[in-house]
Amino acid sequence: MIRRDVRLGDPAGLHALIAQAVVAVAGEFASSVFLRHDGRTASATSPVGVLALGVPPGATVSVWADGADEYEALSAVADLLTRPHAQSAVDESPPPGTDTTSETKENR
Repeated sequence: MIRRDVRLGDPAGLHALIAQAVVAVAGEFASSVFLRHDGRTASATSPVGVLALGVPPGATVSVWADGADEYEALSAVADLLTRPHAQSAVDESPPPGTDTTSETKENR
């Protein structure tokens, strides 16, 4: 089991978009990944658990990983959390029903 303490880089704190990204990244690895803040621990694969930590902007979070690919898992989650705008790591696809074609009505 390994651990790294990281300072949350997003100015909005650990919000839903970051929680979604953390869950997606942590789920890519065989290792178990956990976040710890202010005496509380949550699985990095639980969006509700990650949000329930209530991590404010600039706070320090401990990232723990245990398993065959623990170094890679810890690095991926820690890197995500330290980004100034971690929500950019989330799939930036447009909302359903949005026309993404570059063609305009004038070009038809």
